[in-house]
Amino acid sequence: MWSCANLPKSGTIYTVKELSEKCLDPGTMQGESVRLNGRLVEYKVDESLVKILDRNKEFCFWIDAERIEPFTLPLGATVQLVGEIEWRENQNENIVPLLKARTIRCVDNLDLIRYEKALEIQRNYLQEESLGSAPPRNKDAMSTEMECI
Repeated sequence: MWSCANLPKSGTIYTVKELSEKCLDPGTMQGESVRLNGRLVEYKVDESLVKILDRNKEFCFWIDAERIEPFTLPLGATVQLVGEIEWRENQNENIVPLLKARTIRCVDNLDLIRYEKALEIQRNYLQEESLGSAPPRNKDAMSTEMECI
């Protein structure tokens, strides 16, 4: 019988801003599987490090690209990465969080504003459902809500 038990996790979806704010204290989220979207803005080939920015260009996050190299995505591409959070010492001897990526894909045509709005709607619904206050599932209501995005 086939089992999913040995497959890696698909990653909890975060925005670059959310992940940057969650990873303020060393060791936070160590080993957690994460899915992240952002714009590729820097690639340090010699260190196998990639820097991505959020859609507002306010927050950045560093990616360990060792497991996804070589890749041919150009700077400026919008990418989606899946990997695990790892804390490491940088050149200044500070402990910093990295996403040790295991997959990368180009999502240039993804509308990040709508994506983040849909993510917010999903999170709110799942929270209401877990509290028992979510309305019964109604396909028409859900499609109307998605049209408003």
